[in-house]
Amino acid sequence: MDKAQSLLSLARLCEKPNPSGNINCAIFATLYPEKFSDEASAAQYARPNWTRNGADWLWLRDVGMLRYTESVDAAMTLVPEGWSIGVGDLRGYDPPVWRAHLRDHRPQSLTPEGHSHIWVEGNTPESMALAICTAALRALAAEKTNG
Repeated sequence: MDKAQSLLSLARLCEKPNPSGNINCAIFATLYPEKFSDEASAAQYARPNWTRNGADWLWLRDVGMLRYTESVDAAMTLVPEGWSIGVGDLRGYDPPVWRAHLRDHRPQSLTPEGHSHIWVEGNTPESMALAICTAALRALAAEKTNG
């Protein structure tokens, strides 16, 4: 699976309820494979269903893994440079559904009229952080696909 497809798979996981340390780890390993001893190790940690032990979690914290699915601040670090973000809740849902949308405003992504043609969003009833993660991972995948 190429990196863009991996990012899209992780975005789909973020649309499901419940922030997850395993998803956080998979995001970190996918985005920062250089933090691991080799490609095989990064690939192992990038599997969201792989069981990690206490030593793994301590090491991951020490090398800089953030709680992307649990913290708005951590999720915002996933938003690519040059993209704008809007966050809110969709009215009429009980419980509310959080929505995050991103637009690519880098010069190479704008139409001749100056409009962004790349738009992604994430919707989840669980949390704002998960909505941001979903949209940001889709934006990162779009960057890998579209250059």
